[in-house]
Amino acid sequence: MTTHVISAPPVDLMMQHRINNVPIVDRERVVGIITRTDLLLVLIRHAETGNHATR
Repeated sequence: MTTHVISAPPVDLMMQHRINNVPIVDRERVVGIITRTDLLLVLIRHAETGNHATR
């Protein structure tokens, strides 16, 4: 693992740094991972159902 840690919302990290996978950490313990595919599938589901996330 790298010692230089980047912290930001997952979508921002992935786009700016061309990262394919982002670990989800809870108190220094990895509890999951988000991939670009995961995010794409959520966007597709929202588009299909007419639900649109707002910032």
